[in-house]
This record gives sequence, structure tokens and C-alpha cells, in this order.
Amino acid sequence: MKKKILLVDDDHFFRICQAIFLREGVEVESPLVMEPEKWDPGRYSLVIGSYPMAAPFFLRISEWKIPVFILSEGLSRELISLMKKIPNSRFFLKPLDFDHFRGIVCNVVHSE
Repeated sequence: MKKKILLVDDDHFFRICQAIFLREGVEVESPLVMEPEKWDPGRYSLVIGSYPMAAPFFLRISEWKIPVFILSEGLSRELISLMKKIPNSRFFLKPLDFDHFRGIVCNVVHSE
């Protein structure tokens, strides 16, 4: 089965990630173009999203047993509270070092 990432972010960041991760053999999909009923945790190795844009989505998937990477330009009490509700979450500060981020994402996706 092909490895997949579910990415909740703006179109620009989505296209960047799609280009980077396709070279690594990883598909990137957006829940923003799918009906919520089609969000199947069994299809994905990782969820990535930007806070606060993806906060409502993160709360809907908090029971999923897959890693969730939360990207933000800063840390706040609200974000810390959200992360406590998502047991498999990790925080990344923007702007990202894409080489480092790509390496971490690929390690997570290919290690399952």
C-alpha cells in the first residue's frame, strides 16, 4: 500500500509538501476536499496541519492512533491545551527547515 499523509493547510503549503513528499514515495491528500465520512485513519501514516486553521479538524480526529504533526508560528496556552487532547501529537515551529522536516516525516511514514 502506498504511504499517505493527510495535510490540513493552505493550497500553497499543500503544493510544496506534495512536491517534496511525492519524490519520497508518499502521497499527500487534503481533508478539505473530502467529505468527513471519507476521513479514514487506516489510509494514512501521518496527519499534518497548521494551527489555528486545522484546530477543528484535529479535535475531530483526536481518537485516531496515528501521529499528528501540528505546525504553528508560536506556542500558546490554547495550542498546548489542544495538544494534550491529541496523544500522538508533535509540535513544529514555523518557518520550517524543510530538509529537516522532510527527514522527520519520512522516518515516521516509512517506519510504520
